[in-house]
Amino acid sequence: MKYFPINIDTISLALVGLVAVGFFIGGMLEVLNLFIIKALIILGFLGVLVIAVHFAIRNEVKKNRPEYKPQDDTVKA
Repeated sequence: MKYFPINIDTISLALVGLVAVGFFIGGMLEVLNLFIIKALIILGFLGVLVIAVHFAIRNEVKKNRPEYKPQDDTVKA
């Protein structure tokens, strides 16, 4: 039984959540001006961007209509 199914939504939500928590904790500790913290936040953002592009390229077109029974979409007046 999977408690956390790994799919597009859970991966992206987890990474966005980690970046948001990083901003929150960094703001509370007042360390956002440090170079290493800025680098970690930028790397987190780039990670989200790379995963989004990866899943966008890998995404397949879903066909909603069956091939054996085409539907006529012409408008009859």
